[in-house]
Amino acid sequence: MSRLSNWNTNSGYSLNSQSNIMGQPQYKPADQNQLAPMHAWQDSTMGKPNEINKPTNENSPLTASSRSTSTTTKTSSTVTTATVSVSLPIQCYTYSTLNEVYRNYQNGYGCCWSPYDTSPYITPGWYRFTGSAGSSILTTPVLTTSTCGTSYPGYFNGTLPSTVGASVTGTACFFTGTPCGYSLAPITAVNCNGYYIFYLLPVVNSNYRYCSTT
Repeated sequence: MSRLSNWNTNSGYSLNSQSNIMGQPQYKPADQNQLAPMHAWQDSTMGKPNEINKPTNENSPLTASSRSTSTTTKTSSTVTTATVSVSLPIQCYTYSTLNEVYRNYQNGYGCCWSPYDTSPYITPGWYRFTGSAGSSILTTPVLTTSTCGTSYPGYFNGTLPSTVGASVTGTACFFTGTPCGYSLAPITAVNCNGYYIFYLLPVVNSNYRYCSTT
């Protein structure tokens, strides 16, 4: 007991001064610049396993951006128009013409003008109406006499073909006071691509004539 008492007495230190032997705690306040900003911890992926592979901001210098370039190729197509040539019947090039002004129904010529449509002026064959006679045989019924420069006018009792190269065969009717009081057949019309030709027969006498129209 005395030795402990002497040590405490001679040491010059108080029994309760052990903290003084170790010295004061050497804690120094950290500089404000050394502290990690709070948002740095918030942005860290530590403790956030789902955030590790999360793509970084595309504006970040560490982000590798991938851009695709599309190329448009223009293809020009050429449209070729094929011209189909229609072969016309030989009669479209070998015919006689009738161009009398009095023959045209629209001109209103009464009876009786010659030459008449009897043979030899008209023989069986192909004819085309041209000039003052117009461009076609009359296809509407005539219901009066003394017209087309004759007593008994005639018309084609049929429909003209609309297809190039096609033909239609019908009857020529003459008005004698009764519809189709006299007729001739066969009478054929051919579409020659812009004009018509007609296969005509000679009439029985000078009282009959084929009417034409414009």
